[in-house]
This record gives sequence, structure tokens and C-alpha cells, in this order.
Amino acid sequence: MLQPYALLACLLALVACGDASSTAPVSGVDGTAPDPSASVSTTDRSDAPVRPVVDSSATSPAMSADSLVAARARLEEARARYRRIADGGGWPTIPEGDLVEPGDSAAAQVEALRQRLAATGSLGDAAQAGAVYDGPLVAALARFQARHGLVVDSLLGGNTREALNVPASERVAQIETTLDRWDDLPDVPTGPDARYVMVNVPEYTVRAFEGGEEALQMEVVVGAGYDDRATPLFHDTMEHVIFRPYWNVPPSIATEELVPDGPAALQERDFEIISHYAVDATVYDMTAANLQRVANGSLRIRQGPGPDNALGLVKYMFPNDYAVYLHDTPADQLFEEADRAFSHGCIRLERPAEFGAWVLGPQGWDEARVRENMTTGDRQRVELEETIPVYIVYLPVWADADGEVHFSQDVYDLLG
Repeated sequence: MLQPYALLACLLALVACGDASSTAPVSGVDGTAPDPSASVSTTDRSDAPVRPVVDSSATSPAMSADSLVAARARLEEARARYRRIADGGGWPTIPEGDLVEPGDSAAAQVEALRQRLAATGSLGDAAQAGAVYDGPLVAALARFQARHGLVVDSLLGGNTREALNVPASERVAQIETTLDRWDDLPDVPTGPDARYVMVNVPEYTVRAFEGGEEALQMEVVVGAGYDDRATPLFHDTMEHVIFRPYWNVPPSIATEELVPDGPAALQERDFEIISHYAVDATVYDMTAANLQRVANGSLRIRQGPGPDNALGLVKYMFPNDYAVYLHDTPADQLFEEADRAFSHGCIRLERPAEFGAWVLGPQGWDEARVRENMTTGDRQRVELEETIPVYIVYLPVWADADGEVHFSQDVYDLLG
């Protein structure tokens, strides 16, 4: 089920992108369509209709990259292991009780926790008896929290207890559902020079692959799991990079959230009034009269490039029907959250310059050059000499190279 989001999400001034309004053109190669990539409010002011989760697995054949096949094989091994646990009666339930912190003595909860973690081999050398919650048991619970998309604080509280108490049979079913999704993923490129990007939405992670091996991994922020904000699941091709982008404010957001602020406040935040959404649009004076024309729909507003721009300093474009892309963000604090489903659909990058160095590396770019173009000069568009496939997938369960099984928060409730 959907998890409650941190209060911080309700306070942020920036939210990420989703569809343009039903009458607006989808962003094309010139990127001039109105862009709901961000907002000055957490309220969704977009005119967009509710967008269904679009699952590319409905029409795509099975994948074939060696490293991903190996990852799937690890998950099959995990299914067999968890099935043996379920067939053997499962694991003990952690009884209700007060919050247990390191150093606390809580005999019933601590003993049940010890048995629960031992059931999946997660306890290591911490199997000794005792009512005190300390030492290796604290570390083992922290590892469990990290593998289940929880806040890693080593506290035995409500959310952690709930995750611990999911029956083994249900975990088996989640693994099986994920394996089914693996089988329906699209083909990915193979060969020594093959390069592609894969975003796993429930993991809040993007990976870049090269020659069948993982070359880069970082955290991302994805679309929220309600209204029309879900990041769509599909695949397309990255074609170009835009440094120091404009934010073309959708008319509904401009009218309801920006116009009331008045000319001085908007000018201070690098907003400008324009004739239409285009890089070479006519710029009008920021006056109350022209803001009224924005409210009437005859003029538009955009935010100029810079560090406060809602899209950050760079965006990576794979033109698609959803106006979704990968981009920088000024809201870095969101990467401190365990649940990172805050945007309107676009994917925000933890380390956008490092990502750009990988994307543009074959064209002679390094991270320093990417940062220079992010922080200085005017808006710049760089075409990729070789396009890069981008896959946005939903794999809630996976096994790492050590065989440890990770169960993400099922943010879009697709596990059933």
C-alpha cells in the first residue's frame, strides 16, 4: 500500500514534472512546450487529466543483457530460499510494544526480533540470547531497514515492526510478481559498446550500463504515487542535453500561484513575461498590467536559467508523450528522505554533473566541463552523437550481488 510521505513534501516549493495540459503540445526537440516540471506550490495546479501508469511491459519482449539476467537469477534463488522459509512455517511476529531503542531491555520484542532476523540469515553472529537490544542486533536491524526502504535509525518502531511482520508467504508472492515483471521488460542493448540508462522507480535509483556492466548508480526522486503524478513506465531514447534550461510555467500555475505575487517578487526570482513558449519569445516588461494579460491567457511566464530554477541547471531529454525527463533540482534535501516519491513525474538526479559526464563522455566531456556549463553562460543545447536508450521500470524486489534481498516500498501499489 502507499506509504505516508514526510511532512517535508508538503512544504517544498518545488515539485517535479508530469504531463502538460490536455491542450498543450508535448515537449518536442526544441523543448518549448509549457513545462509542469516544477511548481511554486505543492498543490497540483496542472490542467492535466489523471494519467494512468503506462507499463511498457504490456508490449515488450524479455530483456537479454548479461548483468540483468544475472540479477534475475539471484532473485530466483531468493524466491527458493524464502519459499523454504514459508513452507517451514514462516518467521515469528514481533509483538506490539513501545519504541525500542539501542540499549533498551524489552525481552519479548528483542527475542522475537532475534528469531525473525535469524530466519533469513540476517543476524550473523548476533544470535546470542538476551533481553537487551544492543550490539550486533542493532546493526542487523539497520541493515534490514536499509533493505526495506525504511529510515535507517536502528529503532524498532511501528513502520519497522510492520515490515518485519509481513508474512514469509507474502514476501514470496512479491518476489514472484517481480519476477513476472522482469520477464516482461523490454530488450536492452548488448555488446561491448552498448550503453543505456535504467531507472527503477520503487528503488529510487538510476543506473547507467556500459558493455553489459553497471558504470554508474545514484539516487533519484520520482513521481508521487497519487493523482496524476506517477512516473510513467516506458522506454525511449535520450537525444540531447540542455544546460541552464528555462522553466516554461503552465498557465494554471502562472495564474493561480505566480500572478498574485506581483511584479517585484516575480522579477526577484528571475521570472519573466513572454509572448509564447519559445527560446526566442518576445519578453515583456514585468508590470501589473502584463501580469493581468498572463491571467487572461494572452501572455505566458517562464523562469530564467540559474541556480534557483525549478529544473536546476541541466536536463537530459528523451522526447516522449509524457513530457518526462531526467533533471537537476535545487531541492537537494529530498535525497535525505527514505521515500523519494515527490515529483509530478519527472526524475530528479542526485548527482546531475556526474551523470552528465557519463552521458557526454564519449564526446570528450568530463565532470568539470559539465559543471562549467551548468554554472556559467547562457542556455545551451548539446546533441548526443550516439543516442542512449532510457528504460523506466518498476521492480519492487531485487537481490544484490551478495544475495541480500531488498523489498522496496510499493509506492504505486502494483504488487497487488
